[in-house]
Amino acid sequence: MKVKIRPSSNLIDSIGKNLIIDEISAIVELIKNSYDADAENVFIKFYQEGANLLIEIKDDGNGMSFSTVKNNWMVPATDYKKKNKYSSKKKRRVLGEKGLGRYSVGILGNFLALETIKNSKKTLLKIEWDKIKNFQYLDEIEFEMEEKETNENNGTKLLIKKENFQLWDEIKKKTLEKELKKLLFPLKEENDNFKIFLEYKNFEIYNKQKKIEIINKKIEIVPFELLEYYDLKLVGMTNKNKEINYNIFSKNEILLEKDTITKEYIEKILEDKGGKFPGEFNVEFRFFNREPTAIDNLKDFLKKENNEEFGKMEVRALLDEISGVSIYKNKFRIRPYGEEEYDWLQLNKRRYLNPSMKISNNQLNGIVSLSDEIFLSEKSARDGLQENEYFLGLKIIVLELLTKLELRMILEKKKTGKKVYFKERNIFENIGNFKEVKEELKLKAKELDIPEKDIKEIEKIIEKKEAEDQEEIKEIKEIIIKYEKHVTLGKIINRVIHEGRKPLSFFRNGCNYLKREIKNFTDSPIEETKNKLFDKIEDFQFQRERLSRLFNAIEPLSSRKRMYPKLINLKEVIKKSLIIYESELEKINLVLELEDIQCSIIEDDFIVAISNIIENSLYWLNFSKKKSELKIKLYKSNLEKIRIDFIDNGPGIDEEYIENGAIFEPGFSSKENGTGLGLSIAGEALKRNNFELKVKAFLEGAYIILEEK
Repeated sequence: MKVKIRPSSNLIDSIGKNLIIDEISAIVELIKNSYDADAENVFIKFYQEGANLLIEIKDDGNGMSFSTVKNNWMVPATDYKKKNKYSSKKKRRVLGEKGLGRYSVGILGNFLALETIKNSKKTLLKIEWDKIKNFQYLDEIEFEMEEKETNENNGTKLLIKKENFQLWDEIKKKTLEKELKKLLFPLKEENDNFKIFLEYKNFEIYNKQKKIEIINKKIEIVPFELLEYYDLKLVGMTNKNKEINYNIFSKNEILLEKDTITKEYIEKILEDKGGKFPGEFNVEFRFFNREPTAIDNLKDFLKKENNEEFGKMEVRALLDEISGVSIYKNKFRIRPYGEEEYDWLQLNKRRYLNPSMKISNNQLNGIVSLSDEIFLSEKSARDGLQENEYFLGLKIIVLELLTKLELRMILEKKKTGKKVYFKERNIFENIGNFKEVKEELKLKAKELDIPEKDIKEIEKIIEKKEAEDQEEIKEIKEIIIKYEKHVTLGKIINRVIHEGRKPLSFFRNGCNYLKREIKNFTDSPIEETKNKLFDKIEDFQFQRERLSRLFNAIEPLSSRKRMYPKLINLKEVIKKSLIIYESELEKINLVLELEDIQCSIIEDDFIVAISNIIENSLYWLNFSKKKSELKIKLYKSNLEKIRIDFIDNGPGIDEEYIENGAIFEPGFSSKENGTGLGLSIAGEALKRNNFELKVKAFLEGAYIILEEK
């Protein structure tokens, strides 16, 4: 006996309600069908008949023939669009491939009237979705469909009726309009003459006051205002070679920066974070400054464009509407990327962790445009992309480009002399200093003719308070120093664990080996067994010394006592610091030119400073196209000042960052996940030892100097 698979009637309900997440998604799917049909215009109309909601979706596309409706439209999950990837006339890349989007009408209402015209023939079809449930299998259900002659133009109209619907409110109406605005690719010139019109006819909604309001209006859905009034813009493009070319512009399309992120760098960060290269895509970021002066400038722009006044709150609301990073494929947005509450790149978290250096979600409009050459696919439920290694790779690269924009934002702020993004370096300078207070007191006392004796008494009280405050500040500084050390200590501990794994693994396996060989030697004391045993004992000695060196190197950092300067050989301090990175340094060409120089310093401060510099060099040397090299020189300069030079042949440091001092700012990092604390901590540690940290512009890599003041 042979049997057939018979699709249940529940399948249609599952497609409509389980694969399409909400009403707005359903409307979006039907608009996509109009686009695939080469339509230039699609008209969406909402109106009511008694207690029923009616939605009309009409387009001027190619329309469908009787046979197309019968053999394709009426067949769930047909492969028609997979076989025909481009539209017949305009050669658009079709958006639908699964053959399911048309069944989204089931979520919008319980009745559908389809009217489609092609080549002077009109096909009519009516479906009552609720009646489908009366049947067990789909092949038992029959619908009335007819064809007639007409002189009307090609196109398709869907009339959807929902009985006993609940009135919309103002929020739902605005959400629909906002979603439709974000649906289309925001750059007008690239929209292929596809327009969406939305009409409300005698449409009742609940307004903000919870009162019924009747709406009658027709609007064209156009991209949001303000998109071209950005403060900074980045345009980036990946290519088949896994390179990323990007340009950064200021207002009025003035080019500020043009560069390429290398294949080597991309492959390394993807490998480190577990992502895969997702294929070719473009990125556009627009950064909007939300400071009061910038808001005022936007007000002026909007007044000029619209001939009406906008308040600051209204301007901020408009910025909120365009904020977020959206993903587009074939010029249509993939939901939910770009929605206000869906921060898929966790931009707000990044900003929370580093508020002075990172851009938040509400400061950014982002467009990620996927090409056909992409290894990403949508979920069946139309609620985003499948989150796999390729999607992770997309996120990693997009955030890397955002980091480039953030660095540029910082540089531009530095150029204008604004300090809003940077905290003053010496926060203790004026705290606990009552010098100005005492001077004002004297002047005021003379005006009021206060006796000298009373003035001196008041001065004593101020001086006592000053001394108390200075003592407290001293304690706070010591706490900060400890925490600075702990930040570095965390990185060093990770390195020690990494370096210590090899000898520990050796001890674990070597003990078993020794037991076995000792037994062999006892049973049969031959020369060969004896030699193996001695070799293994020597290996034990070597690995023990390796562990010992490692722990001796970090011993100064383990002290809980207050550290004081003492006379130390700087050459030995450098060597101690290098032991921590022993395995990594074996992979590069390490050149040491170290003189024997004694210096009165706090040893753990220098280990902290040197470790941060080496850590940074090793990271960037991963992206060197040459044989990686790090050169460390310890010597006395012509001015008899002690100096340590760290020179590597990595990608180097942008000269702009050196010139304006941005690289020394806490939080500044050209690594997407970098803390930006390394050089800042190193600088503070050296300052306590009468040394200073310098960075020299160098064409062939990075050049960092530790020099005695």
